[in-house]
Amino acid sequence: MEAATDRLLALRVSDVMTQDVARVFPSHTMAQAAEIFTRHKVSSAPVVDESGTCIGILSATDFLSRDQEARGREGNRAETVLDCMTPTVFSVALGSSLLTAARVMDDKHVHRLPVIDESGCPVGIVSTMDIVATMINAIDELKSSLSNS
Repeated sequence: MEAATDRLLALRVSDVMTQDVARVFPSHTMAQAAEIFTRHKVSSAPVVDESGTCIGILSATDFLSRDQEARGREGNRAETVLDCMTPTVFSVALGSSLLTAARVMDDKHVHRLPVIDESGCPVGIVSTMDIVATMINAIDELKSSLSNS
C-alpha cells in the first residue's frame, strides 16, 4: 500500500496533463475562439500574447457571461477575446506535483490549470478529470495488489 501511495505522491502534472494545448490570441474575435474550441473539443483555452506567454484564460463561462451582457446592449460589435477573457491566470509549473495542482484547483475553485514552462508559456493543461482518472487508476492498482497478496 505504501508503494502505491508513494507513486501517487510522486506524480507530476507533466505525467497526466494534456499536451496538445489549444490557444487563442487576444485579437481573435469570439467567433474565431468558438471555432477553435469546437475544432479542438475544449471548453477553455489559454490566451497567449505574441511571444506565447499566457496572459489570460478564455472559458465557456466567459462565453456565457458575454451572451448575458450582450442582451443588455444595443448593437453587436465583433468582440475580441481580450474583451471577454478572464485576465487572472491560475497555473502550475511543469514540475509541480499533482497534489499541488489539486490544491490550487480546490483553493481557486477552477477545473483546469495551464501548465506553464519557465518562460510563462503554456505547455499543457491539467484538469480535475486528469486528477480523478489518476486517483481511480491508483485505487484500482492498490486493490489489485491487495487481492494478489
